[in-house]
Amino acid sequence: MQNVRVDNLLKRFGDVTAVAGVSFDVPKGELLTLLGPSGCGKTTTLNMIAGFEDPDGGDVYVGDRLISSSLEKVLLPPHERNLGMVFQSYGLWPHLKVSENVAFGLQMRKENKNQISAAVEKALDLVRLTGLGDRYPSQLSGGQQQRVAFARALVYEPDVLLLDEPLSNLDAALREEMRLELKDLQTKTGITTIFVTHDQVEAMVMSDTIIVMNNGHIEQMGPPHEVYQNPANQFVAGFVGISNLLSAEVLGVARSDGLTPMKLGGATIFCDAVGAKKGQKVTLSVRPEDLVMISQKPKKNDPNILQCTIEKSVYMGGMLELWADAYGQQIRIHGHRLPPFSEDETVFMKIDPVSVKVIN
Repeated sequence: MQNVRVDNLLKRFGDVTAVAGVSFDVPKGELLTLLGPSGCGKTTTLNMIAGFEDPDGGDVYVGDRLISSSLEKVLLPPHERNLGMVFQSYGLWPHLKVSENVAFGLQMRKENKNQISAAVEKALDLVRLTGLGDRYPSQLSGGQQQRVAFARALVYEPDVLLLDEPLSNLDAALREEMRLELKDLQTKTGITTIFVTHDQVEAMVMSDTIIVMNNGHIEQMGPPHEVYQNPANQFVAGFVGISNLLSAEVLGVARSDGLTPMKLGGATIFCDAVGAKKGQKVTLSVRPEDLVMISQKPKKNDPNILQCTIEKSVYMGGMLELWADAYGQQIRIHGHRLPPFSEDETVFMKIDPVSVKVIN
């Protein structure tokens, strides 16, 4: 396994800049996820690392080896980069048996038959497909076919594993199972991995580090809990999970405990707002699960309490989602074992100051 370093990677398609000079490092043995909506540049970035797209600028290193550089005129073809790739479609040859599909990369490297046989057996055992080498892909389930694709990518012991939305063709239950299985596989092998997805839950479950991309740029990079709990801006707050984005005004300077008062409609909200100035208009981000219902009407001027009017409630099995109006702004509230609510009913929600984030 090797680390990966991407420096100022750039790709244009005509007048469109698909990747606008992104830079990041992937330490040895870690799984980094490129997360973002369709068209954000995540797959193009992965394809430039893999060698399937030629960059218009920037450098890519795997370990100490420069595999792509516009300035240095280095552009190794994909088969010389020693990278494993798993695609969104399984990419299995239907006329070849499972063992033949897995062996293909080693055959292209002209390894001897005994080495190929041993490596294929080891790879199939790694993905829990022992004994299925003589079957054809059509005789396997979707999850088993995906495991064959992983085995084929790992069989020649690549320096880095590249995954382009490999679970998107699976049904919801199998996808949930496979994301945990894939993370276990990556941890067991210790292979450095770059994973592309638009699924926020996948990114949260599997990643050591998440890069949120939008319009070819990196919006935020960090561990999953940091990206979720401290979004860098409104795009990240809205794309990663669900966030209530509420307009407020700074009422004054911070108290001795470092919390700054904000006016949000008829409520006063205290939160951490370093550098905010009195009278400044700001946007507050509050996650739906951080709004806690209080059973009794609060005292007048109690801070960090929102008075809400229920607009609708949606039963989601293990959770109730409320849509409500708070001083002319719509908010969503998630709670477990909440009682049913009627339309236009008034409720009160308390917010922990730590849960309120001031974002750009």
